[in-house]
Amino acid sequence: PSPAARAPPDPPVPAGPQIVLSVYGPDFFGHDVVRGYGAVHVPFVPGRHKRTIAMFVPESTSRLQQLT
Repeated sequence: PSPAARAPPDPPVPAGPQIVLSVYGPDFFGHDVVRGYGAVHVPFVPGRHKRTIAMFVPESTSRLQQLT
């Protein structure tokens, strides 16, 4: 094979910076707990952008916390 055929593939293009969100709220006892989290990539192009962030909600393994 030619040298070009043996060349390793180009590395993936970096996705750029991200904004990572953690949403907190009080539980039944008044302690701050994570209610959700998500992340979105920030576009490289300057200007106004509208982005939707998928939020994920952690499930508790505690029966008491599942009720609150």
